[in-house]
Amino acid sequence: MPHTWKRAKVIPIFKKGSKSDIGNYRPISLLSIPSKILEHQVCDILNDHLSKHSLKNPPQWGFAKGLSAEGMFLSLTNRWKMELDKGLTVGAIFVDFRKAFDSLSHNILSLKLQAVGICGNLHERLMNYLSDRCQCTLVNGYISDLTLVQYGIPQGSLLGPRLYTIYVNSLPDAITLGMYLCMQTTLQYTV
Repeated sequence: MPHTWKRAKVIPIFKKGSKSDIGNYRPISLLSIPSKILEHQVCDILNDHLSKHSLKNPPQWGFAKGLSAEGMFLSLTNRWKMELDKGLTVGAIFVDFRKAFDSLSHNILSLKLQAVGICGNLHERLMNYLSDRCQCTLVNGYISDLTLVQYGIPQGSLLGPRLYTIYVNSLPDAITLGMYLCMQTTLQYTV
């Protein structure tokens, strides 16, 4: 992948709360158009591969057609209601994985991709896509110097959600019930 396609301009998008708190902004990477076109093609290949081989963990509700946070919560609520009707106690823990895309390890992702059968040229190209990425930040018309990115996947990319889904695909095996958007996890236990 050409180095110019690996450069991103990061802009902060306000989420909520006080505008003076930097933690209330989400970084979005503005990527080149050719990079986005390539990402779109690779996303189709990844989606087809995961679907064809039934590799997406069923409790993983994130980034899937026809599934939503509302649907997951309805499913969870129904399951919890059935457990309560049996006289059992139900507890839930909700975890918000903030900065999840920013902290992803490329080495671990490489292993996860291989574990789901993404190898050879596609694997090499995906790892090349992530390696040697640079970004600068644009705030109020001021641009920072370019910085090498050694971890994470670009927020605002098309590939980011798919790669993150593969990265956390085995997480629902360690917990029960469901996960949505790979950033919200639910645990359930009965007593």
